[in-house]
Amino acid sequence: MRTISRLEDSSAKLTLEDAVQISEACQISLTELSGRKSSVLDLSGDWWAAWQTLEDDIPRVDIHELHVKQEGVFFEFLGDRARSVEEGSYAWVGEMQLWDSDLLMGWYRATDGAVRSKGVMFMTLHPHGTHMMGGWIGLSYQGPAVRGWAAIDRDRDHLEVIMDDIGNQSRRDWLTWPTMIS
Repeated sequence: MRTISRLEDSSAKLTLEDAVQISEACQISLTELSGRKSSVLDLSGDWWAAWQTLEDDIPRVDIHELHVKQEGVFFEFLGDRARSVEEGSYAWVGEMQLWDSDLLMGWYRATDGAVRSKGVMFMTLHPHGTHMMGGWIGLSYQGPAVRGWAAIDRDRDHLEVIMDDIGNQSRRDWLTWPTMIS
């Protein structure tokens, strides 16, 4: 409180550490705190994520809630479980970076105890920022290099339509997701 008063009356200069604390307390980015407007779409908030995965070599799609925190072109993902760990699901975290306003690339890892799932994600962002789709490749209990397709959307019903479309297209194309890479 004293620091803010001193900043307001110009008797103190804002340090980076103080700026980070203020931006976190106000839940705004450092860019916004500085008074600049970002040209990047705001993708923060609650989303739905769907991942094609395997359980005992049988493909399935898991849908779960996802919270996205954004700092400019950098994103932190906090994913809930779609079902229990025993059923092959896990809570996870990940980070991605937005490139040229249309491509997100990053990593993920399980946060549930001994679950060893981790890997990379690649997503294309819809021009209006309504959803993203792409895929993942990573380590899982199914094998050292497993892959699948994925989508993220603010609307769960639309997400299910996207996943059906991707699934139908992948069955027609050379992509057979998820697959173990030999």
